[in-house]
Order: sequence, then structure tokens, then C-alpha cells
Amino acid sequence: MADGLDTCRQILLDRFPSIDDDLFQYVADILESGSDDFESGEDIHDAVGSILAEVAGDEGEDDIIDICNQLMSALKGDGYNDTATDRGSHKLLQAPVNMSEMVENLEVEEDETSSIWIVRKESNTVVDQRKLQKLKPNLKQSRKNVHKMMNLIMRSKGGK
Repeated sequence: MADGLDTCRQILLDRFPSIDDDLFQYVADILESGSDDFESGEDIHDAVGSILAEVAGDEGEDDIIDICNQLMSALKGDGYNDTATDRGSHKLLQAPVNMSEMVENLEVEEDETSSIWIVRKESNTVVDQRKLQKLKPNLKQSRKNVHKMMNLIMRSKGGK
């Protein structure tokens, strides 16, 4: 990682020869402290782009973004490629993906679905049929009463 930071420092000095020593050290410290957190050149641009734009003078925003991408490449090594597809906006897959096949092939084991956070209660409810038969007439009467009350309310408000 030190090689990447040295390369970043060199890029900064090459692109901004008139950068103030304090600003240079500040930007270098940000790159060093955030090197593990940066995922794209855009992240670096968010962190130090405004500082670089102030120092840049005649370089435009696109140039600053390009410099941030170069800094990212230096930090992450040769395998880093900051294209739009790598930033997550679009990715081209190498082969077609059939989600229904993946779901069919998915085997969920009992152990995977059991958790200490999920409480499963067994439902052993038994309805006493005698009590249920006694309550049915009361339920019918309650429904009739509700209908009567609704009709009275509607009549009093000028409805039916």
C-alpha cells in the first residue's frame, strides 16, 4: 500500500506542481487514511476533489475526475478499472442468469431456517363445540344490531 501512496503523491506533484505543502500533506493524509474505504474514483473525488479544483487553476472538472481515477488506480493497484460498470450503474454479465433455476436448485435445510430470534409456537387450539354453538345465536343477533344501528345512523344523516 505504501507504493500506492507514493504513486499518489507523485501524481499530485506532477499534476499540481504549485500545490501548497500543507494542502499537499492534507490530501496525502486523506488518501492514506481512507485508502481502505475508497471504492471508486468518485469516492476520492468526493473526499478531495474540491481541494484539487481550487489548486488546479486551468484544469476543468473532467480533468479533476480523471486525476481522482488515477489516484484510485494507484491506491488499488493494476487490477483496478474505474469504468461505469465497475461503479455499479450497469454490469455486463458473462453468461445469462436464470433466477427460476436458481430458486429451484436452492435447498433450504431446517437448520438454516431455525433461529433463536424466530419463535415458533405450535398451534394446539381446540374449540369447544358446545360453547361455539351457544355463541352463534349471539353473533347473529350482534350482526342484526349492527345493521339496525347503521340504518339509524344513515337515516339520521339524511341517507336512505
